[in-house]
Amino acid sequence: MTVTAADPAAVLRDFLPPEQLLTGDAVRPWGVWGWTPRTVAFPRSTEEAAAVLARASAEGWTVEPAGSGTWLWSGNSASPPDLVLSTARMHRVVEHEPGDLTITVEAGVRLSALDRHLAPHEQWLPLDPPGRCRTLGAVASTGVWGPLGAVWGGPRDLTLGVHAVTGDGRPFQAGGRVVKNVAGFDLVRLLIGSRGTLAFLTEVTLRLYPRPATDRTLVVRGRGLEDLVEGAVAAASQPATPAAVELLERFLPWEQRREAVLAVRVLGLEERVRAEEEVIRAALLRAGAGPVEELPAKEADAFWCEVRLLEEDMDLTLRLATLPARIGELVQLARAVGRMRNGRDALAHSPVRMAVHSGAGALRMAVPNLSVDSGWAERWAERLEDLRRTVQWRDGSLTVTRAPAAVVERLGAWESPGPAGELMAGLKGVFDPAGILSVDRFVLDLDRHKPA
Repeated sequence: MTVTAADPAAVLRDFLPPEQLLTGDAVRPWGVWGWTPRTVAFPRSTEEAAAVLARASAEGWTVEPAGSGTWLWSGNSASPPDLVLSTARMHRVVEHEPGDLTITVEAGVRLSALDRHLAPHEQWLPLDPPGRCRTLGAVASTGVWGPLGAVWGGPRDLTLGVHAVTGDGRPFQAGGRVVKNVAGFDLVRLLIGSRGTLAFLTEVTLRLYPRPATDRTLVVRGRGLEDLVEGAVAAASQPATPAAVELLERFLPWEQRREAVLAVRVLGLEERVRAEEEVIRAALLRAGAGPVEELPAKEADAFWCEVRLLEEDMDLTLRLATLPARIGELVQLARAVGRMRNGRDALAHSPVRMAVHSGAGALRMAVPNLSVDSGWAERWAERLEDLRRTVQWRDGSLTVTRAPAAVVERLGAWESPGPAGELMAGLKGVFDPAGILSVDRFVLDLDRHKPA
């Protein structure tokens, strides 16, 4: 898409006050894949967002939806946006029905603020996606989830309804504010995880749960993830379902050694937690994992925070997925990424980190300090493509959640959509006729998938 000559900031000042616009050097923190947008706009309502998008569509400005701006590097990106449209000034609780266990919030509300609001009501949202400063709109738009997702599901399972605006400025509502909605085409599940390619989310209605009275984390330590995989599979497959089963491998610089940790989180009423803990301890011992220790509350919080921030400030982050029983194979495949860095297995003396959501069969890997030399982007793209094919042969998938733009341009963040590409292009044509939202975020060269 060709960038238009009209200055977005100059045009948007007609209906947005100056304090809701950023230009010049102030837009640099909102760069998308290293490209600086011309303007950043902060609507305060669905109506303002609709006005901005209607004008953007008419002018042909490319628009990148955002929350707090921390995930603008994720996915594909083929060109710099004219405008970043952020929900950061939309942070009201619209409606909370404690008796119904539902809440509606504006999309700019952060998960930490939501948790503080729900705490006095003894309620919570069992959602723990990676990253800092996570807004509900961004979590819904990206569809990301963390260790708790194996039991409670991700944003698609916890979102009951949304308010949103199409690419050409049409406000609409999907779903509702009750747990049971009228049957029909599920627009909510379509929009969740669409990464802003179809619409700009402005409100999110969520399903809540009673806050657990007891929260315990049991851990087993080992030298490497391979030592703990069998225990993780055993813990995740018990009738007493733990809230999360996580494998984490990190480098301890002060001790110059690598450590692996298997953590099992058990939540609920004290009596139930005690019974489940006994079942899980026995399963771990049968699997040869031990000794089992319970983390003090502060250490447990620090551990789960470390898992959540695994990918922060990394040069390359990957997500591999397969059947939960085959996570050991994912670990072995991930080892190859460490060897890619300099031709030898550098994991023993490297801050490369891995975390496995064992119950869901997903492995996240974070690699810092990529070597940049002649032909490095081509080599990395080729090797990661080989790894992707190997994972596919094992009925799995590989997603590049963060990488230098030069690598993503050659490899693509996701696998080729195949025949689904035409369906994706058709849906985008309905929601975003001018094709201005998150251009090529999912599929590079989307035009070739459009029907003739």
